[in-house]
Amino acid sequence: SGTMKGYLAVPANASGKLPGILVVHENRGLNPHIEDIARRLALEINIAELVRLARADHLGRTTEDALARQFPAGEWLLAKAEALAVEERAPSPLLQGRHLLERGWQPGPAMGAALARAFEAQLDGAFTTLPEALTWLENNADPQRPVRRKPSRGGRS
Repeated sequence: SGTMKGYLAVPANASGKLPGILVVHENRGLNPHIEDIARRLALEINIAELVRLARADHLGRTTEDALARQFPAGEWLLAKAEALAVEERAPSPLLQGRHLLERGWQPGPAMGAALARAFEAQLDGAFTTLPEALTWLENNADPQRPVRRKPSRGGRS
């Protein structure tokens, strides 16, 4: 057994129920690339199903835990996922298109790109609440973005 290094991917400075995934990397070591993959994987998988797959792989090995039919890492991850209420679903973006529309953004590719950047920032822990997301948007919005023009009052010109 012994000590192992791992990486638990959850948004930074977060509170409450949040997504997470634990990576225990034993071949070439834990590095920033593997940590990034863990954050992205949490969006694409069902953690409970991942643990079932990892358990099957683990129990097919000849380690002491496997021979004893124990999988403590999986049990720990499932307990964490259940506590965070993310074992069956991925996190949702806090910032939505309607928030940008309310701030005068014009629908289109620039808006989609801004929402994608915001979700990446959310996953990286830049913000954890909608008010923080809106502040992030104001500080990181492209100043050249297309905005909706307000209709003129005198009718058509």
